[in-house]
Amino acid sequence: MKTFLTFILKELYFYTFLFFSVFLVLFTLILGTISLRDILEYNPGFFVILKFYILTSFQLFSFLLPLSSFQAMLFTLQRLKEEKELLALFSLGYTLRDLFKPLFVFIFLCFLATFFSHLYLTPYAKRHGKEIQINLAQAFFEKPIPSKTPVQLTNTFYLYVSQSEKINFDNKMKGVIVLEKKSPNERGIYLAKVATLDLKKGLFHLQNGFVFIQSNYKEIDIIKFKEYILKISREYIKKPDVYIKRGEMSLSELKENLKALKPGSEKYYRYLSEYYQRIFYGFSIFPLLFQGFIFGLFIKPQSRYLLFLAGLTFYLLFYFLYNFFISLGESGKIYPLYSHIYFNSLLVFLIVPEYILIKKKGIAF
Repeated sequence: MKTFLTFILKELYFYTFLFFSVFLVLFTLILGTISLRDILEYNPGFFVILKFYILTSFQLFSFLLPLSSFQAMLFTLQRLKEEKELLALFSLGYTLRDLFKPLFVFIFLCFLATFFSHLYLTPYAKRHGKEIQINLAQAFFEKPIPSKTPVQLTNTFYLYVSQSEKINFDNKMKGVIVLEKKSPNERGIYLAKVATLDLKKGLFHLQNGFVFIQSNYKEIDIIKFKEYILKISREYIKKPDVYIKRGEMSLSELKENLKALKPGSEKYYRYLSEYYQRIFYGFSIFPLLFQGFIFGLFIKPQSRYLLFLAGLTFYLLFYFLYNFFISLGESGKIYPLYSHIYFNSLLVFLIVPEYILIKKKGIAF
């Protein structure tokens, strides 16, 4: 029995590690690159960008581990059926109950990893990622505009200067080129010998230069000036995601914020839902992997590619349904704790008739 237990667990661990590694690399590169746009305007260094990608991978852990373990369950059972190993095990006297023993061990270990990652690792990674963004924004204002390096001031302004120095709150610059994208069909180029930029007030004073404004890709207006003032809106400073949000708070910080909020208010339900989600998210892996076990026994796909697509589709439906119940709790339509109870109860309710069907019709080899 010990050999049987070890054999099944090795298969499950192998496929889990394989899927988790591939998913982690792909999702980290995609989501990390998308999120990187929030800090590129602050000119981060190489090691800051590398740390940002690592923190992104930590944030994905609690999402990718259930997905990987679910796919591992399907592929392990499929391989055992394809190579007649499952049939051989049953012919030796093993039953479905014997399969439950390694299954329980595997699910419990996945639960522990998912529980602690969602409780501590995910908010830790989100918090430090936001702190990187905040520190870069603060450093951007404290340091002078870098010389001979293109700088994105806002979503519409790009700046290049040959010389720059910081005096109080003003950036004194020489040899200035400013590119402005006013609209998809309208652009402006500003050339100035000297300029002063006050980021806090959002004022850009240009002196002794030219303005080239292109409208509708046809007409170009050229203006020579002694003094020209541009107003720059630092919109990213006003973005709501520049402060620490509930998903980036520790459990103790969530408790403190809940005490300060009015019970029954919209914000109170959102914070309470986040609090329960930290604790009960990991428990959903039990019905998920039991579903994967029964699903793997029941289906007989023509190829492993179709098996992967079937597993991915099922997991996405699971995740969509989970977020649907969570949204009900966040909006206050149901108590946030009940959203987890109802969701897991629904999955358990589906498992019972599926298991009875398997017992009656047998396994699809």
